[in-house]
Amino acid sequence: MFKRTFWLLVGFTLGVVATLRAQSTLRRQVERALPPTAAIQLRRFNLALEERAAEIRARREGRLRRPFAQEPELATATRRDNRAS
Repeated sequence: MFKRTFWLLVGFTLGVVATLRAQSTLRRQVERALPPTAAIQLRRFNLALEERAAEIRARREGRLRRPFAQEPELATATRRDNRAS
């Protein structure tokens, strides 16, 4: 059992390290190959995409939290109704 866990963790670690190294190498190669203006435009585009994704996440979280925000009011009203009985 411990051998399997060990090799699973070794494989996972090597996979993460290889992925991060390949990502940084690829990023450097692309920045060298692209003209400076294209690299700047891609960075701006990436920032715009990240901002848009953050807006969408915030809107989705707001929609998900809205029903829960109304529950305390219902619980308070129910307690008042129970006391009157």
